Amino acid sequence: MNSKKLRKLGRRLVEAKATSDAAAQRYRAAREETTEALVQAHRKHGVIKTAVEIPGLGQVATITLKQGSVQVTVHEDELLEATTEHAPTEIEHVIAQEALTDPKVIEAICKVRPDAVTPQVRQAWRTAKIEEAKKTRGWIALPTGEQAKIATVVHHPPTGDFQLTWTGEGKTFANAFAGDSGEV
Repeated sequence: MNSKKLRKLGRRLVEAKATSDAAAQRYRAAREETTEALVQAHRKHGVIKTAVEIPGLGQVATITLKQGSVQVTVHEDELLEATTEHAPTEIEHVIAQEALTDPKVIEAICKVRPDAVTPQVRQAWRTAKIEEAKKTRGWIALPTGEQAKIATVVHHPPTGDFQLTWTGEGKTFANAFAGDSGEV
């Protein structure tokens, strides 16, 4: 592909992005206005749905007010107390999360249920070593000075996805283009 064609495609991309951004901005404004009107209609008249009609086409859509979310804040102490008193068979004992890393608790569990304990790499060490492995084709340096291969690292070729970043007067151009239906 020659550079002239690439520049032409780049220009087409920038124009399309500017148009898309302007449309998204108009959509956000229309959505906010519609939301406010629908909430007011719901408060005053109980409206939860309205039909959208276009002359010559009839009904093309409906707009439905979403129900508000439900938030439940459980009072754990009260729930435990009520359950202990009235449904004691629904009570179970679990190990507190903070105790799960206590060496004494782990040792006690190992004596009774060695199959319930498995070793794992501490998260901070794991994260650091994975980052190191990314840079060294899967190899890491050990505290002894030796190296170990702990990962297979595959660098994939570019996918063709890209990011458009406005520079200089680009945003001004985009805004002007979005408001103009003609060629730039």
